[in-house]
Amino acid sequence: IGSAFNEALESTSSGSSSTDSVSGFVTGVVDAVKTADKDIGFKDTLGQLASSASDLAYQAVEKAVDLNAQYKITDQIKEKIDEAVDGAQASSGGSGAAATK
Repeated sequence: IGSAFNEALESTSSGSSSTDSVSGFVTGVVDAVKTADKDIGFKDTLGQLASSASDLAYQAVEKAVDLNAQYKITDQIKEKIDEAVDGAQASSGGSGAAATK
């Protein structure tokens, strides 16, 4: 980003005071960020955070799959939904198509 901005500045009227002040400001900001990154390690820290979040999400999905396999949660939910549908159809007096006519 910084190099693209610098190239754009160079392609405009080089030597003007406004271009020089903007260029100096951008250079100062870029240098400050680079120095802070060397001291703190933004890129490494953010990369580790993203990697950790990804690992946690994978572990959560894996655990959910294991629990579902162990307790048959989705099968139980399906049975309850089927029971509710059957009960609703029975109380409405028959099949859904006949009841809606």
